[in-house]
Amino acid sequence: MGVLSMKLGSIESLLQPEEKTTVSYPLYRGTVELIYNDQEHSYFVMRDGALTGVAGVTSVTGVLNKPNLVPWAVREAADCLIAMMEGDTYVGGDVRYLPPMTFDEFVSRVTESKAEYRRISQHALDVGHEAHQWLEDLQKLAINQRTTIHAVWDSGQLPLPIITPDLSVADDDLRAKRVAAAETHTETVRNCCKAGVNWMLAHNYRAVRVENKTFSKQWLFAGTFDCIALVDSCDNEECCAKPYKNLIVIADWKSSKGLYPEYRLQLAAYLESWMEEYGDDNEFWESVEKRYGVLFPQRSLQGRIVVKLGKEDGQFEAFFLDNADQPKDFAAFLGLTTPYERLQEIEESERMVRNLESSIKKAARADADAAEALRKAQARALRQAESENKKREEEAARSLKQAEKLAVKAAKEAEKQREKEAKQLLKEAKKAGKELVQ
Repeated sequence: MGVLSMKLGSIESLLQPEEKTTVSYPLYRGTVELIYNDQEHSYFVMRDGALTGVAGVTSVTGVLNKPNLVPWAVREAADCLIAMMEGDTYVGGDVRYLPPMTFDEFVSRVTESKAEYRRISQHALDVGHEAHQWLEDLQKLAINQRTTIHAVWDSGQLPLPIITPDLSVADDDLRAKRVAAAETHTETVRNCCKAGVNWMLAHNYRAVRVENKTFSKQWLFAGTFDCIALVDSCDNEECCAKPYKNLIVIADWKSSKGLYPEYRLQLAAYLESWMEEYGDDNEFWESVEKRYGVLFPQRSLQGRIVVKLGKEDGQFEAFFLDNADQPKDFAAFLGLTTPYERLQEIEESERMVRNLESSIKKAARADADAAEALRKAQARALRQAESENKKREEEAARSLKQAEKLAVKAAKEAEKQREKEAKQLLKEAKKAGKELVQ
């Protein structure tokens, strides 16, 4: 299988650290650098000095159809619409009525209810993140203090989470709603945390490593799973059909409503890539053997466990998978990489087309703007030329008028001068005549 294609936008965004949060993880004894962008949930590796995007495990399994998602979204939207309109009803006899409303008002209510499933989905994501973080902190305390989960839990040194509402609003009703929502959120998160603790205590859970980043050099995918741990079977046959003891397994917490088949494929990929890195790492295996007094001659993880955390009642549900189906499940995961790659190619092609169309539109707008600017410039130049011509004509007319005035003035002065000279000549002639008479 070749390099799983990634959206170029993800790499471009990774190169803007002021907007995104990225963390680097040295793997394979520091020979591989895995980079994770936690806002886009995307993975990259440095290979031969170049940054290469690789597919995430959950992104690959995300190509699977989610047949329950659409009915669930419709159900949540319907429940939200009923709840919104229920507060406006009034009773007449034995019948509840809705007050008159315009069609636009009804459309507004429906539109608002359509977005409800997104709010609930985000709430579920928030609950899962907070519960995961608390369980991770619990396990880290046990590892760092070299003690048991039971001891840390009983010590009370890690209180269950409390969700604090944002009360920076003036509206009392909104403040009250936020307080109620935070209380509900807190209860849900705590139930998930209790479910995780209940499962760990029931299975003599001993954390080895938590919140693991993994990368397959052979298959070029990456992912994050919750823990590597030692576990024993519990006494409940519905949970653990076969007894087992001191198995080292890969485990993942889920706060979803069900245990879905795709989880098998995800954990199969995690197990395969983790074994690729640590299967021959004697230092790791010897450290686990020394700490827990258990030998692992096969140097291999011995199973996969998915634990569903009960949001409502704090109970857990889990399934344990030994390695019998690992090859089939991993082959199924690899089988998903082909449609995943193709969908990525299609998405990238469509993105390039959209970018090209956008560039063409921008170029057309730029051309239109340039043509309009040229037209305006030409119009301004024409107006300026006309204005200058008019000024020159007016100046020429003024000059001509001034010249005419000067010519008239000169002619008058010349006429006066001639009259003056004529009078002088006449005067001299008269004087000369008198002199002759005498």
